[in-house]
Amino acid sequence: MRAHLSAERGFDRLAPLYDLGTLPLASYLRMARSELLKHIPAPRSVLAIGDGSGRGVADLLARGKPERVCLVDISEAMLERAHRRCAAIETGAKIEYVHADIRELKFDGSFAFDLVLTHFLLDCFENSQVRAIVERVSRVCTPNALWYASDFSQCRGLAALPADAIVRMLYGFFRVTCGIDADQLPDYGTCFEKSGWHELQRQEYLQGWIFGALYARLPLRGETPS
Repeated sequence: MRAHLSAERGFDRLAPLYDLGTLPLASYLRMARSELLKHIPAPRSVLAIGDGSGRGVADLLARGKPERVCLVDISEAMLERAHRRCAAIETGAKIEYVHADIRELKFDGSFAFDLVLTHFLLDCFENSQVRAIVERVSRVCTPNALWYASDFSQCRGLAALPADAIVRMLYGFFRVTCGIDADQLPDYGTCFEKSGWHELQRQEYLQGWIFGALYARLPLRGETPS
């Protein structure tokens, strides 16, 4: 519970400056979270987790017209910023803003999602936590659901050394300000694969340091949304 409160308060404090902090990499972050949208059939029900100021959802709304979007964030201040951004896009979609930790949120089981968005979120968690999140969310996904994730990953080539230094600095900052547990990048591919998802498409930028990936679900026998 203490870690939950620390993260909530930390991201609340960061909310007014959050987008400014991403300006140096803004074009790459935008491409990572939007380029693969063209490969996604028009979704009916979307779950967006930790989308910050709502840029990922706004990108989706600008390209398609989902019937329903559920945006979950641990920070109420971030949700308010996401609401302002998404409200400016007229699509007719029903958008629900849920202030909660995705690790604790209880879904009512009345519907299932056919698209999940996690943009620059999963790097806040250790491998075991990523797997737990993916497995938890899988229970409220349709059998043919897609998952669009973008994040930081291991950089290759000559840029690896400075990229690793920046990542270590960012982890130090977010551990102090937001109380996150992680101190290194997770193994995304393994976490998804062991949780019943496989990678369909992938785009990489800056020698692999930033990526966007589209995963498809491998249904488990007898599984039903809950």
